[in-house]
Amino acid sequence: MNDDYSDRVQRLKWLADDHTESEDLNSVLMRIWDSVSECPEEDTLESLQHVLEIIKPRQDFPKKKIRKSGWMYGFAAMLLLLPALCGISVKIYEMRLKADSELVRCVVPPGMMQRIVLPDGTNVVLNAGSFLSYPKSFRRNDRLVHLVGEASFDVAHDSDHPFIVQTPKFCVKALGTKFSILADQSISRSTATLEEGKVLISSLLDPEKTFILHPDEQFSYDSRLKTYHVSRVNSARENEWTSGAMYFNEDSLNEILEKVGRMYGRTIVNLTSDDDSKYTMSFPRGEKFDKVMDVICMTVGNIEVLRQDESVIVTLK
Repeated sequence: MNDDYSDRVQRLKWLADDHTESEDLNSVLMRIWDSVSECPEEDTLESLQHVLEIIKPRQDFPKKKIRKSGWMYGFAAMLLLLPALCGISVKIYEMRLKADSELVRCVVPPGMMQRIVLPDGTNVVLNAGSFLSYPKSFRRNDRLVHLVGEASFDVAHDSDHPFIVQTPKFCVKALGTKFSILADQSISRSTATLEEGKVLISSLLDPEKTFILHPDEQFSYDSRLKTYHVSRVNSARENEWTSGAMYFNEDSLNEILEKVGRMYGRTIVNLTSDDDSKYTMSFPRGEKFDKVMDVICMTVGNIEVLRQDESVIVTLK
C-alpha cells in the first residue's frame, strides 16, 4: 500500500475525531474508494476500525446526513473483508494446483505406441507422438480426458457418467462405445471415426455445430478450409494403425508423410506444393521405412526422397 493511501486514511481518522460535517467526510471517503486497488495493510485496517468505533455511537449527526453517509459502513466492511477474500482466492488457486497434480499425463514418443487402461476400465491405444491427460480417478459427473494426437477408445459403459474426449478443435461425447480420434496440430484435418455405438461431436470453435455419428461414419474438420464433413468409411481399416499397420484413405501427401514420420520416429520435411490431391494406400505391420517411402513416391509419381543427416526430405523431381 502506498504512502499516499495511508495519509488519506489518517486524514479520515482526523475528520472523524474533530469534525461533524458529513460532506467533508464523504468527499474523503469517495476519494479513498476510487483509489483502492489492492488488499489493505494491517495499520490501515486499524485506522478504519477506529473510524467505525467513533462514528457508530455518535448521535449528534442529523439523521438526514447519517442516511447519506450510510454507504461508508458497507465500504468499511468491504475493506475489512478484503483479506479474507484474498485468502479464499489463494485457497482456490491451491486447490486448482492440487487438482492439476492429480492428472495423469501420457506422452508417446515417435516410433512407439502405448496401451492404457483408464480408471473406469476404458481401453485406450495411443499412437506415436500423441498426448493424453486424464484424472487418477473420475470424480465428476462425466469422464473427461484431453487428447492431442491420435488414439482409439473402447469406452466402458456407464450411462450416468458420459465419456468425453476434448481435442483442440472439438469434443466427442459417448456413453459406451468404440471410436478413434485424430487431432494432430501439425495437420489441418482432424477426424473422429466411430466403430460401435453412438457419439455426439460438438465443435469448440462453433458451439452450434453438433454431429451425431453412427457406426462406420467419420467426422472431419479442416482447419485450413474451416469446413465440417461426415462420411461413410470402413472403420476397421481406419483403425488398423492400432495393430501396427497403416491405412490411408483419401489423405493428402502432407497427412500421409506426417503419419509415416510419427509411426517410424522420423523427421520428414515435405518441400512439395500442397495441392488438393488425395491418395489411398496401405502398409502391413512391420513394413520397412524405406519400402514405405518408395511406395509413396511411386503412387504420387513426381516426387523423390533425399536424406540429409537425420532428416528425410521429400521434394519434387
